[in-house]
Amino acid sequence: MIIKQKKKKSTAEIVNRKLRKWRKDKRIRRDHKASVFAMIFHDRERALQLYNAISGRDYTDSKKIDIVTLENAVYLNVKNDVSILVDERLYMVEHQSTVNPNMPLRDLFYVARQYEGIVGKAEIYSSKAIRVPLPFFVTLYNGKASQPERKLLRLSELYYPKMEGAVPDLELKVLQLNINPGYNEELKEACKPLRDYMIYVEKIRCYEKIMSLEEAARKAIDECIEEDVLADFFVKQKKEALEMILYDVDIDEYDKVKYRDGFEDGKAEAQSVIFYNMLEDGMEPKRAQQLAGLDDATAERLVREKNQYMDK
Repeated sequence: MIIKQKKKKSTAEIVNRKLRKWRKDKRIRRDHKASVFAMIFHDRERALQLYNAISGRDYTDSKKIDIVTLENAVYLNVKNDVSILVDERLYMVEHQSTVNPNMPLRDLFYVARQYEGIVGKAEIYSSKAIRVPLPFFVTLYNGKASQPERKLLRLSELYYPKMEGAVPDLELKVLQLNINPGYNEELKEACKPLRDYMIYVEKIRCYEKIMSLEEAARKAIDECIEEDVLADFFVKQKKEALEMILYDVDIDEYDKVKYRDGFEDGKAEAQSVIFYNMLEDGMEPKRAQQLAGLDDATAERLVREKNQYMDK
């Protein structure tokens, strides 16, 4: 019997795999965090006010609503913010501080998961028709990029190829409402927690111009407590709100930093792999360092790491 020897992975492949795993783990830990917006409206009384303001209804009993937010499902690195089920109506509300034309596709994933949880896989094979809640999709936008007061996003706008004049077999509409100052003021007046949330955001944006983000957040939260702006929430969850501030405020800047960091990580990883491959091809370390564009300290560290891997 011929026994095939298992091919030994190169040092470059090992390092590459470890770096990918590290970045993946770091990304998952970051992306699974809830937002301050989601934390605020994960409360029956506040969720009821949001539901009434968006739907135009006038429910008074918060016990009749169910908060059915997808707690453990993350699609495209974004967690479902708030899902409210009332009288067989399912309102899926997302908060956005960046312009995102893909919201219909995201909501399609979310609502499919919701229906799967409500109905169960076995029941879809039944000969009887299944009743599912009537869905509504709303995005509340408060980013810095200019957007109209109201905007309707359609799943069909993402389809390719385009079918001019044809009605698609599958459509999903998302109503985007701008909640920045000067927009949809009636909506915010009808929902005090939403109005207060924007007061909190605007305070941070104002103070961030003259102090660090953390200092701005602390000052904004302290003022909100003094002025009875989401005071009950901030008194109980001040620590969590401070931790989440980078995910709610100025996400445009956060995304720029994330892109820059990702680019630098990718560049460093590529240089490391090139350096290792040239060493394994027998090239002198100094020459490999020059061709890979590494400084002395980085090259020395990589050589040490290579030797450690080879000794294992």
